[in-house]
Amino acid sequence: ISEQRLAESALRTSTALLERTGRVAGVGGWEMDLETGAINWSSQTRRIHEVDANYTPSLETAISFYAPAARPVIEAAVGDAIDSGGGWDLELPFVTASGRSIWVRAVGEVEREEGRPRRLIGAFQDITERREMAMRLAEAAEQVHDLYDNAPCGYYSVDAQGRFIRINALALAWLGCSREEVLHRL
Repeated sequence: ISEQRLAESALRTSTALLERTGRVAGVGGWEMDLETGAINWSSQTRRIHEVDANYTPSLETAISFYAPAARPVIEAAVGDAIDSGGGWDLELPFVTASGRSIWVRAVGEVEREEGRPRRLIGAFQDITERREMAMRLAEAAEQVHDLYDNAPCGYYSVDAQGRFIRINALALAWLGCSREEVLHRL
């Protein structure tokens, strides 16, 4: 077997591995040639966008998937990265080709050659489930705090050293103290 065939086989194996791991992790990849404007998306990136396997975006169509309020944010991040040579890591609202509203994490950076920006490369992930869980958790925490603060009896919490870390208004009234006088004190 020639070296070329071995190299081609290794490349196919590596490409297949990247596609499988991207699918399992739910992370897509992308790149954009800054000279030609050509954009290449991995299969997972296409799945997140809900486009067919042959879909080839332009920069304009790629940006158009972001929710209208998010478009200036991603455009500014890309522009700043090209100007500064840095990158971005953003969580933004997004609308898929089928019209589904989701949240995505868009990460990218500039690759330079001979000191000039040549390519943008990055990763793309649907983070809707994580965002929804975080929102539900925040809502539940808010409800617990509301119950704690407005309970018809005095409540307080202390840390392992016995310092007050939380106390509701009724308990403060019973003690005749302000919150500042009590919190974080033994």
